[in-house]
Amino acid sequence: MAYRADLERQAPFFLALELLGAVSLLLYRARAFRLAGGILPELAAGDWLAGYTALACLSDGLALASLLGLLLVAWLLSPLAGRLVSALALALSAVGIAFMLFAADFLRVYQTAFSRSFIGGEHFTGLKSILQSAGSELSTASRLLLLAMLTSLALVAALAFSRRMAALAGALFRFKKVFSLLALSLAVLVSAVASGLSGQLVADGFRASGADLAANPLSALLYGRSPASAATARAVAPPAAPDERLVVEHARLAAYNTDSLESPQAERYLPTLPKGPYNVILYFFESTSWRYWDLEFGGQKLLPTMHRLAEHGLLLRNHYSNFPLSANTMYSVLSSRYSMYGKSMIFGEYHDIDVGTMMEVLSDNGYATGLIHTGDLQYAARDDFIAGRGIDHVVLYADLKRGREREANVGWGADERLMIEPAAEWIAGRTTPYFLMVIPVNPHHPYAVPDDFPRLVDADAPGLSDSERNWRNYLNSLHFADAAMGQLVDKLEKRGAMDNTVFVMVTDHGEAFYQHRGNYNHPLFIYEENVHVPALFYSPSLFPRPLVLESVTRHVDIMPSLLDLLRIPDNRQRDGESIFSRSRQKMAVFHTAWNEEFMGVRDGRWKYIQRMADARDELYDLSADPDEIQNLAGQYPEITARYRQVTNGMVDYLVDQYRDPPRR
Repeated sequence: MAYRADLERQAPFFLALELLGAVSLLLYRARAFRLAGGILPELAAGDWLAGYTALACLSDGLALASLLGLLLVAWLLSPLAGRLVSALALALSAVGIAFMLFAADFLRVYQTAFSRSFIGGEHFTGLKSILQSAGSELSTASRLLLLAMLTSLALVAALAFSRRMAALAGALFRFKKVFSLLALSLAVLVSAVASGLSGQLVADGFRASGADLAANPLSALLYGRSPASAATARAVAPPAAPDERLVVEHARLAAYNTDSLESPQAERYLPTLPKGPYNVILYFFESTSWRYWDLEFGGQKLLPTMHRLAEHGLLLRNHYSNFPLSANTMYSVLSSRYSMYGKSMIFGEYHDIDVGTMMEVLSDNGYATGLIHTGDLQYAARDDFIAGRGIDHVVLYADLKRGREREANVGWGADERLMIEPAAEWIAGRTTPYFLMVIPVNPHHPYAVPDDFPRLVDADAPGLSDSERNWRNYLNSLHFADAAMGQLVDKLEKRGAMDNTVFVMVTDHGEAFYQHRGNYNHPLFIYEENVHVPALFYSPSLFPRPLVLESVTRHVDIMPSLLDLLRIPDNRQRDGESIFSRSRQKMAVFHTAWNEEFMGVRDGRWKYIQRMADARDELYDLSADPDEIQNLAGQYPEITARYRQVTNGMVDYLVDQYRDPPRR
């Protein structure tokens, strides 16, 4: 009798949790419905609400059924475990409500539904920064709804063991006994499963009619599929026979052939430069697309330092990141190797891989080596990769902020200007040639700017949308990062430290602001705004006049180019080639796997993208369509098939290379 009495007393509490869970799910669907028209304008022309509702029933029905099942189990255990089970149920409900509000903002920001495929192991190595970025995107509506829902949970908790709860339970069970509530719960469960089955029938109906649910725009709102590729992709049959120019032996020591197929006879050529033991500063600029190179606001350049350096430098006008993620690009630049295929992070899987990094090669040749970074290296296990690779001197976020805790933080790291003095002091103490890596954090999301730095554009003007405000914040952060780099160069030049030094600026990846549907931030796609980035070599003595290389270059070309310029021999396998020696024109091959897996190629005028899950193709003529709007895959099936073969061959090559790589 005591067990039954406890069940009756706890029933309203668990029923309230189920109702709050259902309300949070309904709020998500209501917000998704409101956002749908802006994300997918083509839906306005069709009767999409019925289809969306039916398809949503599949996931929502299962979600409600799962929640109900968990709460039923917790309810039945509550008399045995006391308040522990109730507290746990309350905490999980709070997490679930917060997640639904986060999911609504995720849909607003990324224009696709959140799914487990967005989560990678590397997120847990930088959880604080990830939460900081997520918090910066939380809308006012979500903040207010979260406050309201958590207040409701608090009221439920306050009433859980009060006399009023006992009275409410008594009133409830005078109308329906305990087993009546169980019957009601079972009915809800059956209804949820039935709803899920109806959603599944709708999905099956799509397939039976020959329609492709994955290509249906609704899949972006429901299943986390890429809205951009769903709108532009076209399937093309593979070629009947392989292109002989792509046939390579995938032996362990054979590099993948990336000679241009568009211009097979053309050479990538620069005037002969004097080579020797120069000092090298490798500056990893952050999150900047080539699209923003020429932007001006009020007659002021967005990137004045980059333009100034290009006046006495070699500008790589068509330079590409091999993967739009910082850890992967660091690996490619420092080892001249493509990152591994798939979602796994190279540093996490093979932090001890034996690739003969630039630091190791230079250290073995008498160079002093240093690294200064305004963040830490824990994200994606970069610290594990860097350890023991010949770096003599390391300065990180904790070192830069020491003694200046408040003013040090800017976004994910420290103020970039705090790197200037430590860099200058370390360089001043060198008596041998040196190699210094400088790695800023900004303008990485959340697009921060120090309080004392003047804004280029007004990001606080009334009436701005969230996306417009983020864009303006990014511009200000980018302008600041460019200025901080300029201050470092100025400091070194005033001290005469640049006289025999090559300053290499390479941008890790681009940054997208909805140039394509759903393309925000950097890692989701491989459009131009994601992978086409600024890069340059600066040295007034080597480049008394500006020099521009129009040929395609890649991150994997940086290390061979520097070793060539420094006259340092290297017998290791590399995926790139020096830009300072005659070679064939190259293709850039790149991929991403942040959510869905994409492989792509830039070859002369052509840009090709393949969504690997279903081999959907995109082909663009960048000479006529630099914004990648008109998908030509259907009009040029032979060209499309040719580059599909390149990407498929690259997948085979990468799988082979990382099947059992050598370890240190």
